[in-house]
Amino acid sequence: MKKITLLIISIILSLATQAQDYKIDFTASGASNTLDSVHVINLTQNKELMLNGTDTLHLYKNTGIGEEHKEKNEISFYPNPLKNGEGKLSFYQSKSGEAKVEIYDMEGKLLLSKQGNLQRGHIEFMFTSMPTGFFMVHVKSLRFSLSLTIISIDGKQGTPEMELVQNVQKSSSQAAVNSTKLVKSIIGMQYNDGEALKLTGYAGSLTSVDTIIPTQSQTVNFLFGSTYPSGTVHCISGGAAIVDVTNPATGKTWMDRNLGAAQQATSSTDSQAYGDLYQWGRFSDGHQCRNSNTTNSQSNSDTPGHDDFILESGDWRLLPNNNLWQGVNGTNNPCPNGYRLPTYTELNNERKSWSTSDAAGAYASVLKMPLTGRRNNYSGSLNNVGTQGFYWSSFVESSSDNSYFLGIFSNVAYVSASIRAFGYSVRCIKD
Repeated sequence: MKKITLLIISIILSLATQAQDYKIDFTASGASNTLDSVHVINLTQNKELMLNGTDTLHLYKNTGIGEEHKEKNEISFYPNPLKNGEGKLSFYQSKSGEAKVEIYDMEGKLLLSKQGNLQRGHIEFMFTSMPTGFFMVHVKSLRFSLSLTIISIDGKQGTPEMELVQNVQKSSSQAAVNSTKLVKSIIGMQYNDGEALKLTGYAGSLTSVDTIIPTQSQTVNFLFGSTYPSGTVHCISGGAAIVDVTNPATGKTWMDRNLGAAQQATSSTDSQAYGDLYQWGRFSDGHQCRNSNTTNSQSNSDTPGHDDFILESGDWRLLPNNNLWQGVNGTNNPCPNGYRLPTYTELNNERKSWSTSDAAGAYASVLKMPLTGRRNNYSGSLNNVGTQGFYWSSFVESSSDNSYFLGIFSNVAYVSASIRAFGYSVRCIKD
């Protein structure tokens, strides 16, 4: 008996150690501080669900215990193992009507039971004061009958209780199983480490999209109404879509594509993902379009007043200005509102997070940086397209008039200084 008890404890502790328990909350900013709803798609599993804006997304690992699926019906329990004798049962009732919830111990003794008429929708029961041990939860409705095993490793003394805490879409005129508390809902979704989630936030007619690969609990902020600065000249219709992607290794959120790119890269040589080529410090005045005209006349101001690519051995400006592109409110910042050029450190940290410091690692990263090539400062011709990539930072070299960039090659990637008349790519970071 002692060996069996030790084995059970070992299993429980193993499951508790491996159990994944990420909580994702959501906020809104920009044109709206109120979040109506969030659409979640697991891009790896091709599964999705819709949450209210105030809900918490609970990501749990598929251990085979505490979850079952049958057609459109789902039953889950989180956390599992229970913490402090408390946990929440969740299931979806596809048709209004009678439902019964029962919990048994491993000897088959009925511990708790509730039955009543529930409205169609997402239903949650809170369990409290659960003792230590293994238990079987059984849910039966008009459309399904499902069971799952739950574990309590630090149970409480006293009488266990079960209470209905949420019945989404429930009419106030309908009888409930128990008095309903209006609480923040925690919506469960099975998740494995390394999988990408596409999150779309809605606020009225506004939408905001973010893509994350969670490795811990976090809060995702949807920036609504983010637009390009006034006067921006787009080389493609409407400019690059503003879609966020977060690197879990650095914690930084970026646009998922280059400025001027029609899409996120599908390969290192995806021409639709190359985007525009900027001279360092210039605004999106049209010079960044790959087919723009050229001129040999340097500018004596921060705004040349034309859309020509300025040919010069050093700087497009007659007198260099190190204050350009400095921060979200910096002069000539070409990024959408709330975004800016990355610093030297931010760009270099992204490079360090790659699996390999080269072109393959750049594309394999969450930023999927393609080999964009560059525009020659002498001739205005395009060089190294599809074989090398060059990305500007905001950082300036104090001892000269150069600025720093990230260079990506087939066998290496590094951050170095460059003259400002070259045309390089821009990838914006969220401030």
